[in-house]
Amino acid sequence: MKRPRCTSGSALSGRYISVTVGQPLLARHGRVKLAEAVAEGLGARLVVMLLGERPGSGELASRSLSAYLAYRLAPGVDQEAAAAFSGNPAIGFEYTVIANIHAGGLPAAEAGRAVAEKAAQVLARRAAGNRLEALLARDAA
Repeated sequence: MKRPRCTSGSALSGRYISVTVGQPLLARHGRVKLAEAVAEGLGARLVVMLLGERPGSGELASRSLSAYLAYRLAPGVDQEAAAAFSGNPAIGFEYTVIANIHAGGLPAAEAGRAVAEKAAQVLARRAAGNRLEALLARDAA
């Protein structure tokens, strides 16, 4: 896999973080776990995947997308914290999902903003999923 080349910035509460954005990848019949191979192959800390919902999940759901944010845990402190939180000593990735992206659910523009904000939070806090939400709740208290 080629390494991404373009760089972009993202604002989170008035703070900018620098991110490298790669070329989009299309994987027909792709599944969520593909993000792990992509992250490992590119050396990426975070992979954002947009996946269409499976047909048969209902009329609106079959036209819907979900954004999966797969965060690759760095060995050491990040991985140890995730293992302690999850109870899984072999954990290598944490996931956050933003679902129900469609005209009758979360509109595309709002979803884009939500994905960008969540990606910035994941990178800033070095956590995703339930552990990220617990950190955000603790910080808000």
